Amino acid sequence: MLRKVIGMAVFFLVFVLAVGLLHDYWWRCSSDGLNRDVAISIANEKLNVQETKYKARDFFLRSEKKENGVWMFTYEFEDCVMYIFIDKCGVADVGGLARGCF
Repeated sequence: MLRKVIGMAVFFLVFVLAVGLLHDYWWRCSSDGLNRDVAISIANEKLNVQETKYKARDFFLRSEKKENGVWMFTYEFEDCVMYIFIDKCGVADVGGLARGCF
């Protein structure tokens, strides 16, 4: 009897976790993507990590573009160009660095 109760409790917890993750995914990722303010705040956080890595402090936003729910921000500092992509779910990735960044 105790095994049956524990098994049902584990099944219930796994079910609740799965439903929560799916709901979170659909809520964040199935829309048209993030709005500009949220996307740029995520990009700035990613940029701060990159600035400490490449010892540069004066990056400025050169351009921004949204296509299919994915934002692309282009940051520049002297001869260093950095592209930061933010997908519909809010995941940031550095897509490319110019030769001057190294």
